[in-house]
Amino acid sequence: IISSGQYMLQADFSDNFNINHENNSESLFEIQFAVGRDNNWFLNEQGGGSGTGRYIMWRAACEQGNCAGGANSDGYGFAHVVKPLQHEFEPNDPRRVQSIFLDGDPFPSDETPVFSASWSVTGSTPSKYILGDIEGGSIPGEPNYGTNNERVLRYADILLMSAECKLLGTATDIAGAADLINKVRERADPGGAILPPRSASSSKEQMFAYLMHERRV
Repeated sequence: IISSGQYMLQADFSDNFNINHENNSESLFEIQFAVGRDNNWFLNEQGGGSGTGRYIMWRAACEQGNCAGGANSDGYGFAHVVKPLQHEFEPNDPRRVQSIFLDGDPFPSDETPVFSASWSVTGSTPSKYILGDIEGGSIPGEPNYGTNNERVLRYADILLMSAECKLLGTATDIAGAADLINKVRERADPGGAILPPRSASSSKEQMFAYLMHERRV
């Protein structure tokens, strides 16, 4: 896959979750969503249809009486971001705002344009796909109709899988693993001012820790 030249990282990390950039050159496999009927829980022959429940599951909702804008019609807040993941992002990592909402972040609602930690039991909910859905995928009042495709496997995943093989294979290649990890980091932060490259002189154990960090964020 890497040597084929068929796939490449998107210049903008957020394009991987944007409805206007579906099936791009970084995507190896994604689930194709389409607008369904009124009730997506029924089979097609029962009057239902295809669609995604992601929007209603991921968007912030109500916690202890504090409600996000459109919480009832635009999302039930079933998914919350655990604290360790919130803390895993390096300071100012530009991928963070495209991945999770934290207190004070801009929020896609005219009613409540700023995210409040009080809306979540952990103080955070995912922003992936939610921000990427704003540009045309969601239909107001119909959260089940979000058509932003689910990205299952991306080229960035392939690079990190290959880095793991270089570290854990029979012939350890720390420099090769560093190069692959750094490709993912450089895409997120060209120039490395925020996310400096990982040194090829690191130990195998340290490089593996770098890999696990990159995989998680």
